[in-house]
Parts: sequence; structure tokens; C-alpha cells
Amino acid sequence: MNTRTLLATGCLLSATIITAVNPARKYHDSLGTIQDTTIVFAGDFTDTEAVSGAIEVRASLPRASEQSPLEAFSVIWDVASDGDEYYRATIRPIDPMPDDVFDRRAILFTVDRHTAKGDSTITESRHRTDFGLERNENALGVEVDYRNNRAIVYGGDGVPKELAVIEMGACVSPVMGIQAEGKAKIIYVVTESVPDPAVQLSTHHTPESLGAYFITTHAPEGIYQYLDSQWDRNYTRSGGNYTLALVKTEDGFDIIYLDGAKTNKSRWKPGMLKGQLHSTIFTNHYNLTWYDSSGNPLTEECSADIEQNAILTLNFPLLKTSMRFSLVPN
Repeated sequence: MNTRTLLATGCLLSATIITAVNPARKYHDSLGTIQDTTIVFAGDFTDTEAVSGAIEVRASLPRASEQSPLEAFSVIWDVASDGDEYYRATIRPIDPMPDDVFDRRAILFTVDRHTAKGDSTITESRHRTDFGLERNENALGVEVDYRNNRAIVYGGDGVPKELAVIEMGACVSPVMGIQAEGKAKIIYVVTESVPDPAVQLSTHHTPESLGAYFITTHAPEGIYQYLDSQWDRNYTRSGGNYTLALVKTEDGFDIIYLDGAKTNKSRWKPGMLKGQLHSTIFTNHYNLTWYDSSGNPLTEECSADIEQNAILTLNFPLLKTSMRFSLVPN
């Protein structure tokens, strides 16, 4: 599955290079045919600090033309621990007035809230295009943004299209699953959980510990302030005028964020990892991993140079961007 929500990237931010923060993705392609059952993938959603989760199923309904509308398959999310409460998105083939003259077949798409007291419909629509009718295969998926308690439901027989955006109350559970009403032939199920970059990029460094550490070290280690930049507005926008710390590692240097973020400022705390310099065969030239304003890693053709043990230059040629930082004297 490629998750359809594109994560913002760039310095920075970019509309051309799409990366992801190491999502935990699992494929389930051996489920076969299931009937009148619910399967919950609780073990795939154990990260309680995830920022988003997703599930996608591709399936067909082999008896749809015989017993429609009694055949359907669904994705469910926000599944409570007792299994009695969840959101559900369903696609159901229908043929309300079968005859030999008019083709009235369609896919009935619904989203409802299931509780122990019953089901309440949130949205409903009929589709005759972008879906395979009757017994044909279709995909159905949902992506849940836990920060904003919002779910995007998508589906179709080709490239999935957005079907609904569901504004939820407080999400009680990251657990997701699938359901079959009647008989469903499952081609695959994919689950994905995206961890919180703030957790993934946390380090043991603090401004105080770095200040004490740099008293005992030599350049190019130290604190660097934003100097200047060159960038193309068609590719990027500035994430901030950063203050950074350069800390030596076995392979090069860690770049530690201290201050200056503008884009997604609330996500960045002093001491988080902002990048890494990896040594090359060339003196003072490094391969660069840079974590953008959303915490996504940029690596492709990225590099860095240190001049005079005091000027740090970060190069992003695919984004037509470079940034320079100058060492602050102790």
C-alpha cells in the first residue's frame, strides 16, 4: 500500500520529493476467503505514540450477483478493547431493479458508527464509476490522523479515490481491522502505523549538557547559527532560521536542533536530532541525512561541507537549495 496522504517534506518543505518517517507496515496476503467474520489486527497497532495509522484491503465478493445486497466487506477503525465500538466503512454491490434493458448496478458506500446499542449512519453514497461492480475486485482503505482525530476513507478498482473525510471525537484506540458480510475473497490486507517523529528523533542531549560538553571539545564541534541560504520558492519554503549543534560521532556528526523553527515550530524541542553527517573519502565533505520540518528524512543527493572548521553548508540539489551556518565562538 502506498498511503495516500502525502507527508510534507523539504527544508524545509517540498512538493516534489515524498518520503516517510519509517512507517511500520505489514502485509497480510494469505487470509483467503472469509465469511461473516471480523478480523482485528491488534498486534499491528501497538505504537501508542503513533501520529497516524492506516489499513487497506483488496477483496472481491464471489456471490455478489447472486445474493446482493447481502454481500459486503468493510474496514473498521478506532476499535475499542471490548470490540463493541468502532467506525466502519463498507462497500456493497447493489442491483435494485435488475432487468435486461437498464444497467442499474452500483456500489453502495457507507460509513457508520457501531456501538453496543446499534449502528448510526454517518455518510452514504452510490458509485457506478471507479469501482468494479458485482464480483469484481475493489480496494477499500482508511487513514486516521490521530493528532486531528480525522479519518480519510478511500477506495476503488484502480487508483483509490477519496470517498469521505470523517471528523471523529477523541480516538480511543489505534486498532483497526476488516469485516466480511457474506463471503469475501481477500486478496491482501496492508496495515501501517507512522510513529511520532518527536519521539523517534529524541536524543539525550539538552542545551545545558551540550554547553558543558563543548567546553571540552574543539571545532568543528559546537553551536552553529543560521548564516544565509539560497533556495527556489518553486521547490521549497524555509522551515526556519535554525540554531544547531554539531556533535561528533563514529561516522561523522549528529546535527542537534536547538532553536529557530518556524514551520511546525511546536513539534521541535531543543535536543532533537535534525540531521546526520556521514563521512566520505573526501576531507570535510559528508553525505547528509536531514529531517525536514515534519520530521521526514531527506537523503537523496544531499551533502554537507565544513569549511575552515567554522562554516557548515547543507546542500539539497534536487530542491535547488543550500543553507549555511556559522560556528559560535565558545
